[in-house]
Amino acid sequence: MLNYYKKKIYLPKIDNQGNTIGKIERWQAHFEGILHIGFTTLLQFKDQILVQIRKHPIFDGRLDLSFSSHPYYKQNKLIDNKTSIIETLTREWLWEDEQDLPKQSDIKFLFKIKYRSEDKQNQLGRILEHEINHYYIIDLEILPKPNPDYSYGYAFISKTKLKNLDLYPFKPTMFAPWVKKMLKKNYLDKL
Repeated sequence: MLNYYKKKIYLPKIDNQGNTIGKIERWQAHFEGILHIGFTTLLQFKDQILVQIRKHPIFDGRLDLSFSSHPYYKQNKLIDNKTSIIETLTREWLWEDEQDLPKQSDIKFLFKIKYRSEDKQNQLGRILEHEINHYYIIDLEILPKPNPDYSYGYAFISKTKLKNLDLYPFKPTMFAPWVKKMLKKNYLDKL
């Protein structure tokens, strides 16, 4: 397991309305199913959405659109979603030139969904993902490469196919649970 997954990281613990009520250690939140904030960021390139094949201790091998993580606390200060998104983007995707890396102003909020899902088949034991997940999109002009430490690979799906739920060659069961939740017509209309 990568050192990143061994680090103690504290996430914002939230109430049912999404208000921060404290902080909780990342793995404790996932073992106990404590409600917290997450984010998913879709990378769009020429009307294609980048699909990441997750290499992760939980929901390993599932498809993500295009990466997901959490805002976190650094020295007791909550790092906001957009800063966390840029950090995750640079960790999980490789850029030939740092100048090509998207800026916070390129990140567009789409919607948020509350969900709860269980993963029993992972490296850590029974996991309960319980989040209010915030979804964002970034339009790319230059494609990054997946970091092999965090991804088994990638593929593309057109935004049109995604909106029409024409997921071929993918099956809905292949997607991470937070992606399955967004694969509902009313959410996809916001893309």
